[in-house]
Amino acid sequence: MAEPIDFIDALKRMVDSRLYEVNTSLPGTIVSYANGRASVQPTPKRRFADGDVLTFPILQNVRVCWPSFSGGSAGVKGPIVPGDKCLIVFAQQAVDGSDDPRRFDISDAYAIPCDLGA
Repeated sequence: MAEPIDFIDALKRMVDSRLYEVNTSLPGTIVSYANGRASVQPTPKRRFADGDVLTFPILQNVRVCWPSFSGGSAGVKGPIVPGDKCLIVFAQQAVDGSDDPRRFDISDAYAIPCDLGA
């Protein structure tokens, strides 16, 4: 005889499975850098509810963001080399100016150079 389905448990699993598809930020490694843009490899693996694990693709043409302050008249910037660590942040909406309704998509990423101590 099959076990009864717990409605709350089933609902929680459904919500959790959808949240696996939302990226807000991930640690990453710079693969290449030129002219304020980078190719970045997300560090963690993508884990699916069914147990599958995949490597994220290398993100191309990611805008690198540097800290600035004092109305943009001051800031910090330095050389970036392959292997440097970064935090990849995914925008809540399309950053290409389109009306595309995508949200937190890996194509709408920014990289912030930093060592996350990982």
